[in-house]
Amino acid sequence: NFVAYAAREGTRYASVRGVESGVPTDADHVRDFVRSHAVGLDASNLSVTTTWLPDKKRGSSVRVQVSYSMPSVTGLILPGGIRLRSTSQTVIYQ
Repeated sequence: NFVAYAAREGTRYASVRGVESGVPTDADHVRDFVRSHAVGLDASNLSVTTTWLPDKKRGSSVRVQVSYSMPSVTGLILPGGIRLRSTSQTVIYQ
């Protein structure tokens, strides 16, 4: 649930921070925003990729993909762990 939530919140964050907003954001800020909400998770296992299509202007789109490598608890079940992923995309409003 967190991975899907994080992707949605990352796109929401970026969608109101386009170049015309007065407080534009970049991929590093989106990543830091998402990681700040990852309470109880190992941030080193969290990957955030942000893409603007075609740019950061109003009417364009922003896509955020979040993935989290969840380590195996016992080492016996899924010894390499599992990778959870979610992608969200929305229109830039400002």
